Amino acid sequence: MIMVENTAYFCGELIFSQIGEPVLTTFFNQYQYVFRQLPSPLKGQELTVADFLFDWRLTNDPIIREGEMDLKMLGSFGYAYGEQCQIEHDAFDFMDHDIDSQWVMTESAATCMANAFAVSPFGMLNLNETKTNEIFNVTDIKTDSSSIAAHIPLFQQKIGPNKPLRTQIGFSHFTVTFG
Repeated sequence: MIMVENTAYFCGELIFSQIGEPVLTTFFNQYQYVFRQLPSPLKGQELTVADFLFDWRLTNDPIIREGEMDLKMLGSFGYAYGEQCQIEHDAFDFMDHDIDSQWVMTESAATCMANAFAVSPFGMLNLNETKTNEIFNVTDIKTDSSSIAAHIPLFQQKIGPNKPLRTQIGFSHFTVTFG
């Protein structure tokens, strides 16, 4: 039988000292983790993958109370090969302590995450009729030269009626505001 207890009771001082901390920091890769080949969260884009870096370095010392612990970490989630954004120090706090688990995200962290998705391969959608219907979970969207002729007649005039259309849509410069 193996029993594991909370090691902070007997080696907490070592972990937070100059002796134990470098070992943990090295073991946890500077508190950063790369999610490799993460698939796109959007339907119809299943072949699109990207590497993302999750930075979980603490910004404050942990607050440990009976039966709970508050951790405030950087928590940035960025495209591994893009420029990592600078997260602002937005004020935030946890809700009442009678809530078991909480995940709190600041506006600047959410903005950073949205822009990381935009500069990654996820930020470029490749759409045809099938993929457009998959994204919206419908079957009745037509994307051919005749279906948009009432709005943009140029396609039907230049390439003819009922010709399938493809498009690429890119995203950039998000700003997230919580209400």
